[in-house]
Amino acid sequence: MSRRAKLIFVAIFLALLSVPAIYLGLTWHPQSPLRFIPTPGEHAPVPVDNEVMVPLTIENTSRAPIHLLVASFYDTSHTGKSDDSLGVITPELQINSGISTSPEYILIPASGQFSGIAMLDHEGYTRLRDGSAQVEYLWASRIKYQAIEALDHLRTSLSPTWYHLVPEPTIGQDRTTLQLPPAPPLDPSQAPSFPSSTEPSLSKAPRTPPQVQLPPP
Repeated sequence: MSRRAKLIFVAIFLALLSVPAIYLGLTWHPQSPLRFIPTPGEHAPVPVDNEVMVPLTIENTSRAPIHLLVASFYDTSHTGKSDDSLGVITPELQINSGISTSPEYILIPASGQFSGIAMLDHEGYTRLRDGSAQVEYLWASRIKYQAIEALDHLRTSLSPTWYHLVPEPTIGQDRTTLQLPPAPPLDPSQAPSFPSSTEPSLSKAPRTPPQVQLPPP
């Protein structure tokens, strides 16, 4: 094989090798990939006991499939304490509401969306609907999540001597803002009201008396 042919072969090999490396670099840990968008226009928030189920869309702005583990809602003065959460989004909540997802994570496709629900307490719903709110979420790209699972399995099969040599990728944690549109307060003792466009209004009913035709004498 000539020197020129060898150089061409090496160049092709390196080019092919760079493709998965570039893909891994782009999809391993995208920056702030998720957006949380309430969609009350499609389904009205529903009071459930002392909480409110709020429909929302989770939008993935990255080119990598994202595994959402959990998301928590806070007001804008959140200081990092876990006991001031106003609500959550979890896989279990989606499953209990009849939405198909994994019990361990919510999968949002690359450059796609997931229609799900959040559960807020009434105080949290009242505070969130009047202004901006923060959403903190734990997540991993699909390829990173699979790597974490594989390394965890490897770690459990090793002796303590070699355990610490196995790398342990960290789960992503990000924060974004959420804007809930204004909505009337919900009373947990009442059933959810119908949208105003479909609810009959007595105030707009015609007030002219009906015409009654008398029989001829």
